[in-house]
Amino acid sequence: VAQGVWYQQYVDELYNYGFTQGTSDTTYSPQNKITRAQFAVMIARALELSEHETELTITLSDLKGKWYAQQVQQLIEAEIITGYKDQSFKGGNELTRQQAAVMLTRLLNYLGVDTTVKGDVQLKDLSSVSSYAQQSVLYLAEKRIIVSGENVAFNPQGKLTRAQMAKMIVQVLKLTSKY
Repeated sequence: VAQGVWYQQYVDELYNYGFTQGTSDTTYSPQNKITRAQFAVMIARALELSEHETELTITLSDLKGKWYAQQVQQLIEAEIITGYKDQSFKGGNELTRQQAAVMLTRLLNYLGVDTTVKGDVQLKDLSSVSSYAQQSVLYLAEKRIIVSGENVAFNPQGKLTRAQMAKMIVQVLKLTSKY
């Protein structure tokens, strides 16, 4: 991570907390897209769920034997992740911006933060945000975790980069009393 880039402080914070690692010993790869599994593991680490190793019954069809199964199942039980309608998680899929927004507001709810939208928030492409994600996107825009404005597009189906993920997670955690 180059000194002074917009995401440096966020990557440093996530790394110092132990929530993220590089893609190698010397590389973070900030422009790489993040997978659903990688994001879930970081959220579980932030909630310190991975420290509570217990025998869990795996509920989604494609989790058995995966390196991230324990953390995803813990997030399912915490109602932060639900999986797809076909009862799968699809951990190798790249995470969309709206999926990240939903998981992060559910994380906030889990930690007791009220995520009710209280003001008028504008996004140019709000109509293209899936209905299940609209309140989450609006809340994060209201809190300025994502950029908002009448001429600003959220790009809900866009894939989240590792740099964007670092900023979002750090800013969301700062809304809680935990960090």
